[in-house]
Amino acid sequence: MFGNESGLRVGKLFGIPVQLQWSWFFLFAFVAWMQARSLPERVEGLAAGSPVVWIAGAGLTLVFFLSLLAHEFGHALMARRYGIATERISLFLFGGVAQIGREPRTPGQEFMIAAAGPAISVALAAAFGAPGLALLLAERSPLFAELLVSAAFLNLALFLFNLLPGFPMDGGRMLRAAVWSATGDYLRATRIAARGGIAVAVGLMLLGAIGVAMGNTSSLFTIFIGWFLMRLAKSSGANAALYAAFDRVRAADLMRPVRVVVPPETTAREALELYFRPLGAVYELPVVDEDRLVGRLLREDIEALDPHRVDWLRAVELAVPYDRALSLAPATDGLTTFLAVKGSRAWGLPVFSGRTLVGMVRDRDLDRFLEARQAIRP
Repeated sequence: MFGNESGLRVGKLFGIPVQLQWSWFFLFAFVAWMQARSLPERVEGLAAGSPVVWIAGAGLTLVFFLSLLAHEFGHALMARRYGIATERISLFLFGGVAQIGREPRTPGQEFMIAAAGPAISVALAAAFGAPGLALLLAERSPLFAELLVSAAFLNLALFLFNLLPGFPMDGGRMLRAAVWSATGDYLRATRIAARGGIAVAVGLMLLGAIGVAMGNTSSLFTIFIGWFLMRLAKSSGANAALYAAFDRVRAADLMRPVRVVVPPETTAREALELYFRPLGAVYELPVVDEDRLVGRLLREDIEALDPHRVDWLRAVELAVPYDRALSLAPATDGLTTFLAVKGSRAWGLPVFSGRTLVGMVRDRDLDRFLEARQAIRP
């Protein structure tokens, strides 16, 4: 499902890194404790607090989390079938997430990737439930039978919860795929699915509030899950708007060709009078020596100089070097370009073709681009 924080990398499976986020350990302990408390009520003759109860509770919890991991691998391996890489799979406080590298290109891909996880969960529910029910009917191995049936119910609950028709749950993604297919409008489909996610979140918070009012303090967790889902639904809508706005766009489409550059030997006063003031509201210009980008010259740095230094300090001495790790190539995709520029402290980032500076992508131009696309407001 969802999540994004640092954690403990535990290895790779099918070439995909698996990570346990720190909040997962609290959830594991809580679920194991709840199972150990309830097992004596479900299995006759099982003593509360005995070592067997705690081992069984921890074992059932481990099976559940392995099932959750299998659910996420269902998404990841289906995405791989469509040429979409999965960066990592993470388990955390609210479940799990397969973080795929990009959004699907078609409604069919979206539906199949979203449906693969629930399909794994319902298959595991059947695989655990069939032998568990057989043992219960035969009245043999009551503890093992109860553990199998419980594992089946946990997977069934995971299946049903993920089918709720709201983003970012699997049911919400399948709803988006259906609306996308019917309308041909990815952004509209995402907004509808995000609204579904908000409706589901509100419903969970109301159920939790009713439970708390009836004296069930564990319903506070339901309220918290609802609040968390609402945040994810809203952010998912905004992220999808960005994805739609920059789909099939490259840095070359967003950049401005570099027409005004400051020669390296230009004095600070000359830079101010010959370049910045005639250009008006320009606060930064590239300093270029032939085709080599020296750095960026900031207007505020010149204006902060002592008057006696303005006439002899040169642009090459005042230029702030660009971090080449933050530079862009003309073929850099639009969303990566947007995130790089917005994440930097500069007003824009340079675009290099090889070692040659060919343009600048400015923060202000990105905002105007988004306005023109009517995807989101900056």
